[in-house]
Amino acid sequence: VKFTDWWAPVGKKYYWPMDGYLTFAAYSPASINTTAEIAYNITNGIVINDYEVSQTAVGTTVNQVDLMLSDRAADQKRPYTVANNQNVSGTANDGVHIAFNHVLSAISFLFKTAEDYTVNDYTITLKTLTIKNAYTKADLTQFSGLSMTALELDATQYATLWSDYKGVANNVVYNSSLELDDDGKRLDSNETNKADILLIPQALNHSATEKVQLEIVYTVSHPDMGSTGEGASAVQNSIEYTKTLDLATSAVASWAAGTRYLYTITIGMNEIHFAPTVTDWVPEIDTPITF
Repeated sequence: VKFTDWWAPVGKKYYWPMDGYLTFAAYSPASINTTAEIAYNITNGIVINDYEVSQTAVGTTVNQVDLMLSDRAADQKRPYTVANNQNVSGTANDGVHIAFNHVLSAISFLFKTAEDYTVNDYTITLKTLTIKNAYTKADLTQFSGLSMTALELDATQYATLWSDYKGVANNVVYNSSLELDDDGKRLDSNETNKADILLIPQALNHSATEKVQLEIVYTVSHPDMGSTGEGASAVQNSIEYTKTLDLATSAVASWAAGTRYLYTITIGMNEIHFAPTVTDWVPEIDTPITF
């Protein structure tokens, strides 16, 4: 239940002890998935084993979970004076401050064409977009590596650490038909094309040979393409292409917790240019004719 500046649980009430302190920690949502094991201890904070992100697949819609953990609200004391049972701060609506942090990475995409090809009746259409070879399961230890002294000095210190990665899989981000233009279209711009995907923070190169990749399938169409030529379609007058890219770059080598990444993908075509030359005449051959 939400009041002016605070919340209270529905169906159950909790009360402050007369003496001593309480420490609070929380995660959201209450039910994150069926496989994860959740525990809490004062040293490591919230520990989640075998957390698995929801995956998308061709022809299906999966509601992904925005996993969040709170800062540790340490050493909270009873907020009322003994004398008059009034809130110490003088306000009636104070609650324990619970600051949540996103602990997954949000991946978004914007697609555009290198120029306006429609003026020459060309259409470029995105068909499918797949993130390949990304880890989908790992363990999370909230305060791993922090000493108790550090935690007591600053209860807001936050050191999310994912480990024990497993479950490499392909995530279908988009599977429909989106005509592109040179202004750009963001896949999560509306509910119909919403394609934001939440994944576990991870290095984009798992090893020298195992890399997180992006597979893009798109078509180039023109009324005059006809039904001949490799890959051409007599029905749609189009050619389908598949492009696979490594996602790791010098700017972004890994996805960090609580960070949203926008990848802008520009698809272009190589225009045919001509460089004509004229070969000179063969030297004149003098051919005398006498009659």
